Formats: sequence, structure tokens, C-alpha cells
Amino acid sequence: MKRSDLKNMIKECVREVLFEEGVLSSVIAEVAFGITKATKLISETEYLKEPDAAPAQGQQESENRRKSLLETKRKMLDAIGKGSMSHVFEGVDPLPSGKNTNPHSPLANLSSTDSGVDIGAIPGIAPDRWKILSKG
Repeated sequence: MKRSDLKNMIKECVREVLFEEGVLSSVIAEVAFGITKATKLISETEYLKEPDAAPAQGQQESENRRKSLLETKRKMLDAIGKGSMSHVFEGVDPLPSGKNTNPHSPLANLSSTDSGVDIGAIPGIAPDRWKILSKG
């Protein structure tokens, strides 16, 4: 039996099990049920987190956290120096807008002149393995 014949036979068997016997739909239903159940548990635990805490105490803790965060930010800015971040975007051109018609494209916010990442060296990393994979 040829490899392509075996491949086609396996594809047909998988297609039959997934679609005709309903395995795929039952798996999707189970996953959806699990996600719904997990979402319900998460929302319930958020309400049950601190039932005894008074609202004033929660506000005080929130205010203390906010003050602590602001103090940390101020210390970080003092440590790196106020002028060190002034020229971070010097020489950077803004991305052109409206050129790509599909806003959901992974390349929607990239310039058409962007050369991207050079992947030419990847086959040279392990040439003997690439030869094996390309024979596939």
C-alpha cells in the first residue's frame, strides 16, 4: 500500500469518527460546559472573598495600595533620572494608518516597508535534520 493511500484512508477514518459519530461535537459541548462552570465558580468566589470585611476597611486598604504604588513609581523615576527617558522615541516614525483594509489582520499596524525578521539562517542551524524533514 502506498503512503498516500494510507494517508487518505486515515484521514477518512478520522473524519468519520469526528463528524459522523459526533465525537467532535461532544468534545466541544464538554469544553463549553467546563468553561461555563469555571466562569460561574470564579464569579462566585469573587463575591465570597471577604464577606466579613466592612466597606470602610476595604476602601482604606485600596487607598493604602494606591499610595504604595504611587510611591514605588516615584522611587523608580527618581532612580532612573528624570531626563533619561526624554529622547526614547527620537528618530522613530509613526506607523501609517488606514493602509490595510482589514483591521483584524496580524499585519494591520505594520508598515509595508517593514522588512520583518530575517529567518534565512534557520535551515543552517541543523542542516541534517532539515533534510530529514523536507523528505517527509
